Amino acid sequence: MPLFGKMIREHFVERAELEHTCWTSKTVTTTEASKKSENKGCAVLIPLVNIRDQPCMLFTQRALSLKNYSGAVCFPGGKLEADENPEQGALRESYEEIGLDMNKVDIWGKLDPVYNGDLNCRVTPVVGMLENVDLKKLKAQYSEVRTVFVVTVDELCSNKSYTRLKKGCF
Repeated sequence: MPLFGKMIREHFVERAELEHTCWTSKTVTTTEASKKSENKGCAVLIPLVNIRDQPCMLFTQRALSLKNYSGAVCFPGGKLEADENPEQGALRESYEEIGLDMNKVDIWGKLDPVYNGDLNCRVTPVVGMLENVDLKKLKAQYSEVRTVFVVTVDELCSNKSYTRLKKGCF
């Protein structure tokens, strides 16, 4: 698999502009989502990184002590401040959660927002390439993040990496 680089970045930006669609788009057709007054903007950073000539994605596992989504594997991110756009919020949250230097992230663009499972937050995924980041120096904020890890794109795309659910059970 080719490394994340200029050509892949250009292809991503071109497709995102043409399609205006998210890879995992979820259409919310209920009026419940639009009626909830607590609907707040949220953003996550989808961190891309090349490690030992392999394109990878960085993930976090949420702390087990958290009330919501404890132990869930996710991207760094959270609720937007009143004056933030999704890119700024994703970078700020990534800094707060794992100590990621905002100046070492090349923002490629954002995907269409999706609602989280509870329909109380519209989440905008922001895609960014980590440049010259020493992953060993990332520091998880243990009150929010249990661990930080990377997975190669090859592993993510492998059929062996998935558990198929049948009728809602393992």
